[in-house]
Amino acid sequence: MAKIFIIDDEHPILKMYERTFTLNGFETETASGGVEALALLNSKKEKPDLILLDVMMPEMNGIEFLERIKKENELKHIPVVILTNVGGNEGVNKRAMELGADLYLEKVAHAPAEIVEEVRRLLESRKI
Repeated sequence: MAKIFIIDDEHPILKMYERTFTLNGFETETASGGVEALALLNSKKEKPDLILLDVMMPEMNGIEFLERIKKENELKHIPVVILTNVGGNEGVNKRAMELGADLYLEKVAHAPAEIVEEVRRLLESRKI
């Protein structure tokens, strides 16, 4: 069972994706921001198979979080799916991909079931 780490500062969205992924056979862990997520990742031996990451968050936004984990040897291999409402912002999309994000998806353009399938395809392509 693949483990998905979901990071989003909007509690209802965080809980919705946690439930959606759990109901689809994934193990989940959540954090409500980049600072909390970084602390959790660094405190655990077992790392997630994939990170689902929001962009717009207080303290440390998703781009800053992505930049940080891609510099850490124990974390840089983890696939990251950006899931955001920052649609149509080519600068954010381009920066996320330059930093090593695997996918950039807009929340409003994809139903939760579609996001689960995108994650499943990505994990299968990486043999996770």
